[in-house]
Amino acid sequence: MGKWKAIRPRKGGEWQLFDLEADGTETVNLAKSEPDRVKELVQHFKAWQKRVGDKQ
Repeated sequence: MGKWKAIRPRKGGEWQLFDLEADGTETVNLAKSEPDRVKELVQHFKAWQKRVGDKQ
């Protein structure tokens, strides 16, 4: 979403957050310092999952 990218392993695990403008190689995980942003992106992801029928 914009400059932000949140990812997690397909089989579960912790979400990671990256600022693609400042860290295009995705080496600095900002999830602990930006927990509210992670929550926002996770909500968008879950809405997308529901919309496309992904039963992960």
